[in-house]
Amino acid sequence: MTLHHEFATAAFGCALVVLTASAHSATGVGTNTAAIAAGAPACMASMDSASGSELRVRVGGRRYVLPVENDGPYELRVYPGGANAVLVAYVSHTENAPRGSSTLWSIHCAAGAPEAFVHLPEADFGHAELSVDGRTLFFTGANGVFALDMKSLQVRRLTTSASNECQRRHYSALDVVVGLNSEGALAFERGCGYEHAWHAVAMVLPNPGVPGMQVRRTESPSRPSAVGVAMGAGGWIWLTDGHCGDGSTIGRILVSSDAGEHWRRMDIKMAGAQPIRFIIADNARPGVALFLTESCASEEHVDPAWVYLTDDGGRTFRPIGVPPGIPTTDGRVPASEQDPLRAVVAPRGSLAQLVLYGQSTEVVGSLIARWESRDFGKSWAVLPPVAALPNLISTEALAPASDGGVSIRKDGVYRWQKKGETGVRIYPRN
Repeated sequence: MTLHHEFATAAFGCALVVLTASAHSATGVGTNTAAIAAGAPACMASMDSASGSELRVRVGGRRYVLPVENDGPYELRVYPGGANAVLVAYVSHTENAPRGSSTLWSIHCAAGAPEAFVHLPEADFGHAELSVDGRTLFFTGANGVFALDMKSLQVRRLTTSASNECQRRHYSALDVVVGLNSEGALAFERGCGYEHAWHAVAMVLPNPGVPGMQVRRTESPSRPSAVGVAMGAGGWIWLTDGHCGDGSTIGRILVSSDAGEHWRRMDIKMAGAQPIRFIIADNARPGVALFLTESCASEEHVDPAWVYLTDDGGRTFRPIGVPPGIPTTDGRVPASEQDPLRAVVAPRGSLAQLVLYGQSTEVVGSLIARWESRDFGKSWAVLPPVAALPNLISTEALAPASDGGVSIRKDGVYRWQKKGETGVRIYPRN
């Protein structure tokens, strides 16, 4: 590839290298064919700033300008480039998917203009990983993961992107390199972008480049059967297992009115479907409980987490009123594009008195706003702000007027009579 460069000054008060590239070659390889030694880069390299047409970087104390191929560079990737040079590429993105520069630049640590070590029109060298021995660069391509021999600059395909979910939505699948895991396997994400978000599953390629290699899906780490628990009067126990990204648990709670002998599922009807992240059960009124949701914000939109209450064992639910200092829609519901609530407590164990913590337009700086309700969240009075949130424990709950309680553990929810006992598993029952 033919490169042109010129020198300029002023912008940073010292010599500044401005680099522009001619039309990219379809096969495009650079002229540097020296083997790359493994290990740390020979000098420091960092990103100064980026615009729609240029990327400003600093290497070995010198400043350079590189051309931008894709919109929105926000991170610089640096790889070893030999004894006296580094290889750099940038991380970018499309509207809803990871992206990176298709040129891998070689920049000398002491002097000289940047050179194109290699250029491939459909490559993403921002999402790449150098092998432990430094001989191979595993990089993201248009429809798979590829291997670049750092000496010969020959390219070899390792994976072919394929996803039933992406195909169902009529989007092309993409394999995006994440890095090498502790076992030396190549980790990558396989997915596609739709609804203005990146949707992918974790994949792994053991022994990348070795004949007979096979892609497999990464095993998801086991998670507890619940993420929040509360125990109220009359042996009522409430559980939530909600997670952002898990549609099956959005708005779902599990409740037992007989200390965990039997369970039933309930779904809270709310303006925008959200998982439940915290529960408080009333210590004097059976079947009365409060639920704080979690806002699952995307890059494009956010709806506020909110609090819902039931006083009839979950047959009906109602949202709390909007405290002063939180923007509303028509004065009745919290406005979208905000997430002001952070915590809620019942200081005396009764939901008749609640204290809410969060962000208020009337509280400035790093202080946290507080509101108090003495009518089950229907109306709120402003309290003085505080510097820190209360320490909430959602994985354990004490039974009212008892030494017993319930705890969420790795394999289920256990009920115990005294602190420290193993107790009896009450969920799941089998």
